[in-house]
Amino acid sequence: MAKSDLIKADAYAAMTRTMNLGREFANQLAQTDDFLRPVIIAQALNELRKAIDADSLAILRSMENTPLGFRTDRADGYAEHVLRDCMIQAMLDGLSFAGNQWNIIAGNYYVTKEGWTQKLMRLGATGIVPFASLPDDCDVSEGTPNERGSKKYTVKMGAYAECWLAGEKFTSHMRAADGYDTRRMISAYGRDLAEAMSGIAGKAESTALKKLYYLCRGIPEPAEPEEAVSVIESEKMNTLTPVEAATDEQKMLYDKAREGLENASTQKELLEAWGAVNALKKSGSLTGDQVCQLTALKDLRKSVIK
Repeated sequence: MAKSDLIKADAYAAMTRTMNLGREFANQLAQTDDFLRPVIIAQALNELRKAIDADSLAILRSMENTPLGFRTDRADGYAEHVLRDCMIQAMLDGLSFAGNQWNIIAGNYYVTKEGWTQKLMRLGATGIVPFASLPDDCDVSEGTPNERGSKKYTVKMGAYAECWLAGEKFTSHMRAADGYDTRRMISAYGRDLAEAMSGIAGKAESTALKKLYYLCRGIPEPAEPEEAVSVIESEKMNTLTPVEAATDEQKMLYDKAREGLENASTQKELLEAWGAVNALKKSGSLTGDQVCQLTALKDLRKSVIK
């Protein structure tokens, strides 16, 4: 049924019955230990799949890709079987179909920043605060423009989230510290980095809130599905990445770029020298470590040159 089709009054009654059934199962899951949860989930899947009829899906479809409903990565929306299963997941999570609490990305159910905040509130958490840190230049990778003029920016993002639960403060971190790097590689499209950063920061805060939710529950955080790679491309919790070995050509280009930054005597000359570094970075002619070193040198020279 298309969004423009008239939804009959009986459909709202059917949707209400379905949502009440979903809420019953959500409440059961909240009171069931982890050992018996699969039984409740299996029962919920079977009963809710039968309960969600064409009328219920028509109402859900009317909220798809709307500011008041939920978003997807497809302008034409998703097939009914995808909508049905994502609808069930949202109900079992206790999330609303309104308020952008969940999305459908690459055919998968994805809980947003607003959704994780709601899930934390259902646990009884208060004072929920997420924060995404700004990345360094060497942590940003810029792709080539697509047919619409947008570029894919991939950024190694740090973030944290905190809340209070039962009188105790909980904090989750995504950072490089103590020999470990728990930052996330997150991607978004934009005409420039400033435009893409809005989506990237939102995804970073969502990830930090997800970590906080599982920290509050005291259970391991599940891995992202492979299909969600367009949302969060990878998660790394290993020792700091070893320095990438530079080729002879990269060493030569690095030395030339460093010389340009060191010899700049005015802010204009420094800007031109940095433009040459950016060109090398975009073409992949420098290693990540070389870019970081040149970025530090640029900042130092900027503070010295008057």
